Amino acid sequence: LAPGLNVFYGPNEAGKTTLLEFVRGMLYGYTAQRRARYLPPVNGVLGQYAGGSLTLETARGGLRLLRHDADPSEPRGTLTWELL
Repeated sequence: LAPGLNVFYGPNEAGKTTLLEFVRGMLYGYTAQRRARYLPPVNGVLGQYAGGSLTLETARGGLRLLRHDADPSEPRGTLTWELL
């Protein structure tokens, strides 16, 4: 991405909303409504959980955020991070 404002443009079903939901989930976690809509059991199997990582790069270095929806006691998912 370029510094400043970036615009995502593309046809329907190109993945724009999916990208937005991923970034939002990584930064803020999952609400119950978003969890039900976007985090169904993987391949229909209970016990497999969704998650991912997002790497942020700045002039001062990098940071990797990791969020997983594995712990039911954490309503927004479990967030960990590491400096790069």
